[in-house]
Amino acid sequence: SLSGSYLTITGLVFQNGSVGAASVVELRNGSALADHCRLTDCYIKNYNSSSATDNKWVSLYGTYNRVDNCRFDGKSNLGATVTIWYASTTYPTPSVSTYHQIDHNYFLDRSITGATNGGESIRLGDSNASRTKGYNVVEYNYFENCDGEIEIISNKSENNTYRYNTFYNNDGGLTLRHGANCIVYGNFFFGGIKPGSYGIRLIDGGHIVTNNYMEGLSGGGSSNLRSPITVMDGKVGSAANEYFQVTNAVVAFNTIVNCNGPGILVG
Repeated sequence: SLSGSYLTITGLVFQNGSVGAASVVELRNGSALADHCRLTDCYIKNYNSSSATDNKWVSLYGTYNRVDNCRFDGKSNLGATVTIWYASTTYPTPSVSTYHQIDHNYFLDRSITGATNGGESIRLGDSNASRTKGYNVVEYNYFENCDGEIEIISNKSENNTYRYNTFYNNDGGLTLRHGANCIVYGNFFFGGIKPGSYGIRLIDGGHIVTNNYMEGLSGGGSSNLRSPITVMDGKVGSAANEYFQVTNAVVAFNTIVNCNGPGILVG
């Protein structure tokens, strides 16, 4: 647990252990949060609780923190690998913007047994805080064999940017699940051999999805949620944890090569 300002954690290895339902690394200490702090050049491998126990490997609290040049390998229980948390709020009241950066990390061999939710590699927020302008940046990360669930990245806040990430051989994709006005550009999606591989799924308003490259994605052949680009129909009067209609989106200049199903599925 780390709290304070302008502190760095570097060069640590956590391997073949367990912390139960706690986080392995938590950027807070009780109610004291971390700001402008950094987790860099660290390695977490097979640090798993029982499969039904929900814990996170890295929990980001506070503001302006960074996770970079780390390797996260072999998470097999419930709970996102890296999670951005917001101060407690009730939808639709926004929380405090966080301005975190997650970059140049390697996410590898994410799996889970007997669950269809709670296996993300990165989650940014939750439904209660989804009207919060996060202003987080997720860039230059590499995701390989991340098969925890349909959402490798689960966006659940607003005004976040996803750029220059590479997804290779994953049973999932990037989902803008809750929150509006996110930007997704310059990412690479390679399906490899995974039957559930897909690209980007849009929910809610104002998203911009441009200049992404998608090749060999197979998921569109088996599910209307797994096309290279999926624009969901949503629901009128959606509750916070349901599916808001897609409005005012820009989807442009994306390249789709040898993928199953419709390249862009609307509705």
